[in-house]
Amino acid sequence: MAMLWVMGMIFTALSNMYLMLVGLVWLQKRKDKEMFILFLLILTLGDSRLDSLQFIKGLRPIILVLLTARTLGLFAGGKIKFDITFLLIVPFCMVALIGAFRSPVLVSSLTRLFSYAFFIFMVLHYLPYLMSRYGKEILLDILRLGMLILGVGLILAVLSPSVTYLVGRYRGLMGNPNGLGIYSTLLYGFTFVIREFYPEEKKVTNWAFALILASILISQSRTALGAIGIFTFIYLFHRNGFPGILLLWVIIVPMGLIILRYFSLEGIVQGVGLEEYLRVESLTTGTGRFLAWSVGLYYINENPWIGKGFAYEVYVFKQLSENFIATEHQGGMHNSYLTFLMNNGFLGLGFYLIFLIGQFLRMRRMGITFPFIFMALLSATFESWLTSSLNAFTIMFFLVVIVMIHLKPKSNTLIA
Repeated sequence: MAMLWVMGMIFTALSNMYLMLVGLVWLQKRKDKEMFILFLLILTLGDSRLDSLQFIKGLRPIILVLLTARTLGLFAGGKIKFDITFLLIVPFCMVALIGAFRSPVLVSSLTRLFSYAFFIFMVLHYLPYLMSRYGKEILLDILRLGMLILGVGLILAVLSPSVTYLVGRYRGLMGNPNGLGIYSTLLYGFTFVIREFYPEEKKVTNWAFALILASILISQSRTALGAIGIFTFIYLFHRNGFPGILLLWVIIVPMGLIILRYFSLEGIVQGVGLEEYLRVESLTTGTGRFLAWSVGLYYINENPWIGKGFAYEVYVFKQLSENFIATEHQGGMHNSYLTFLMNNGFLGLGFYLIFLIGQFLRMRRMGITFPFIFMALLSATFESWLTSSLNAFTIMFFLVVIVMIHLKPKSNTLIA
């Protein structure tokens, strides 16, 4: 990464060529673990808004192509088996392809479509291979990388606040505070899975939880706080099996909804004295999200079934950017499902949900699986991270999904 940074500062093309060279050498030497950790690091730093790291955005498709080529090579060599559930994503890709040829940004739409297809293929095949080859070692290295990213951010918050703060809010090494919140939320789920399967790693998971909670609290990400709070609350009941599930969904949740019916959320927040920390004045507007959703619904209504392909949402909101200057809106839809609808229509979203459900049904240990799914899909309601393949968030989501599919509940060995 140091060499990539030096070359990126000199000339972006140098860093691209260097990554290709390193990637080809590493893959030839079967350094799969190192390659995947580099992939995660590039995706994470690619979210940064620092000028000195902008060249990393161009490295993301390069390393994805390298890993996809490695996956195809393993598949051709008979070292991995074809995952039949990959076929579930094909109808979605076909709808997105039709939409792309209706898009005002055809090239960008096709590029993102192929990127997403490559990403899903790699995730379903390469990640299980890594787990079978390295076992617990690769999972702990991924966790340590997440801890390193959060830890460096917290250190820089003291030594160089201008690097880690954006408009008065802490963002760590991520592009914005909400990005840090999403990353921390998904890393929280991944840490919980590590704790569940490998209880002997209590020390490292305790440190991870501490770094995650510190990052979320300083960032003031309401979505992250709510998501991990809901995850933990649901988990405490679901881990006790049917009695706990019954108590939660038949008694506690209905009672909570009744309380919210008669007491506003803003009133509750003000009652406990957290109105300034949770920015209660923007709760009713969703910090511009509700405005963005209303705009998105207008364009969804124009093309309800197929949409106009990947990147159409980016194109529209860029065209309307001047109209949002005097509002709270900061760009984009901020909702994964509405973004899928706008780009790929109801057919595209429907096929994508079928693919996700197909993966969810394969996951084990429902006591932790359901809370994680609920937390992740709730987070995706307030941000559009699930619609992109080359970010630091979608990969963390699928990491948890793959682990919960391919590790046996008791022996913690890979399921073929």
